[in-house]
Amino acid sequence: MTVCFVLLQLARFACYWSLRDRLGAMPLTAIAKCWLLGLRFDASATAMVVSLPTLMLALPFPVRWYRVWWRAWHGVACAGLLVLALACIADYYYLAEVRRHIGQEVLTVANDMGFIEAFAIGPAKWGLLLLVFAATSICWGYVAIVKRGQRRMPFLQALLILLTMGIAVRGSVGDKPLSAIDAFDVGNYELTQLELNGAFSMARALDRGMPAVSQGEFESALAHLKYAPEQPFARHANSGERRNVVIFLLESWSASYVDAFRSDQPLGVTPVMDQLAHDGVVFSQFYAAGQRSYEGIQAVLAGLPALPGVPTLTEGLSLRTSRLGDLASKQGIRTIFTQASPRRSLRLDSVAEALGFSEYYGREDNSRLLLNYADVDAFTFGLDHETMQGLADRLHDERKPFLAFLFSGSTHTPVAPIPAELQSHYSPTHPDKDFLDAMHYSDWGIGQFMARARTEPWFDNTVFIFLADHTRGNDRDLRARFHIPMVIYAPKIFSHRVDTRIGSQVDIFDTVVDLLGLEADYSSAGHSLLAAPVQERVTMRSGENIGLVTPDRCFMYTTLQADDSEAKYLAAYRSVLYGVIQRNSWAE
Repeated sequence: MTVCFVLLQLARFACYWSLRDRLGAMPLTAIAKCWLLGLRFDASATAMVVSLPTLMLALPFPVRWYRVWWRAWHGVACAGLLVLALACIADYYYLAEVRRHIGQEVLTVANDMGFIEAFAIGPAKWGLLLLVFAATSICWGYVAIVKRGQRRMPFLQALLILLTMGIAVRGSVGDKPLSAIDAFDVGNYELTQLELNGAFSMARALDRGMPAVSQGEFESALAHLKYAPEQPFARHANSGERRNVVIFLLESWSASYVDAFRSDQPLGVTPVMDQLAHDGVVFSQFYAAGQRSYEGIQAVLAGLPALPGVPTLTEGLSLRTSRLGDLASKQGIRTIFTQASPRRSLRLDSVAEALGFSEYYGREDNSRLLLNYADVDAFTFGLDHETMQGLADRLHDERKPFLAFLFSGSTHTPVAPIPAELQSHYSPTHPDKDFLDAMHYSDWGIGQFMARARTEPWFDNTVFIFLADHTRGNDRDLRARFHIPMVIYAPKIFSHRVDTRIGSQVDIFDTVVDLLGLEADYSSAGHSLLAAPVQERVTMRSGENIGLVTPDRCFMYTTLQADDSEAKYLAAYRSVLYGVIQRNSWAE
């Protein structure tokens, strides 16, 4: 028990160190308060590890079998301690990348074991060595305990400990169980992460379902938002002029890396995107719906934001949803889904089929190398240039209306060595050299695709939409961690302008329905970007919580009752989203 608690304190210090650029400016009293409040999450995580072995070791058992029983359950306790160590180490690296603890993502680990293995022996090699050291120490401790032996704990003492642990796991007496959302009451994102621990977040995510929304709460929220009680997210689109649409969902393209969206010194790594922005429609305040790729894909292609406690498309979402590929295919439009990664990455081959796309292509379908790569196997998430050229091949001389969706991958960390002639101008000593090279390579690939597209007969009637799946996640500011580039390029259709409305990935669904000229009844949490702005608010997901972005604020939901209108809106919107999903009434 003591070892678990000490391990979690070391993990909290590692969290502080990872976030020291923001926490360093906080008052010591605030940090100390959050550290103390975090002990309740530590107690809960510790109890989850040791409560069952403690109970089993306290049970009466025949003397002749006691030694076997005793060794077995001490082994279980040591295994639990090793899992806790693994969780803390993995969470440290995740926190360094995304600036929050692991949550529901732990459920999708099996989807990308190749990436996990590559990351463990690459950027996380010191963590891997630390895990080996921890495993060795735990095994040594187990052997020492077995040799020393131990007297059976008195049953009443064990019962008292178990009652204490039960309270610790629950985190309260007679009240609602402790939840990750309770840490958001401090009102600061970084302090919230300091208060939580990764083991608790993972355990709660594994055990968590969606929050129950009572009928009264649901109706009250609908009334507050002035939504229709029956299918509040229902939309209707009238048929219009039919355009072709190509969507580029760009892996980890933060707005802060694209000069067209920067206010600071230019980086000079995205000249193609900067030119497209100069000639196209720029959405300067556009935000990702979450921090994971599958959350962005779901928002764009289903119009449904990913919510904590609700399975995503990659996990087998059973909710009835509108499907962009299906809507387009039923009206005679060719639909293509292509990704740079292998076919089964994130199970996107199955997701594409579920969304109604008639054609799907993965890395295996674009295997012909077009460049001389020093280490092609290092491109774990695929080759953007080959993927984009593969799409260009499939669209060559196309006469039928089409919807194409491309998900890039070369900018996913860890990035691979880029051919020397396509690297950025930054020196090898620059701390971001590898990623900037990958951005420059991916941007160059877009330019090569667009050069071919301009020669096609369908170019003048085609709308190209460029946006990111999520940011790189290394920005200090909460708003910046969701701010992504978004450009609509169609020089024969739209003139250049800068649109400053607050927009989100869920708005892409409605926008594409308009651009395709579909006549359809569907459901979406977004609104078409071709229409007048409906509202200046968008929601986003960060781990096990959701937040709100407005022109003036960016904040996370908290259970504390807030008096201001924006916080009330977020609480009501959250209730409506969960209420609709709970009642499976998102779409007909």
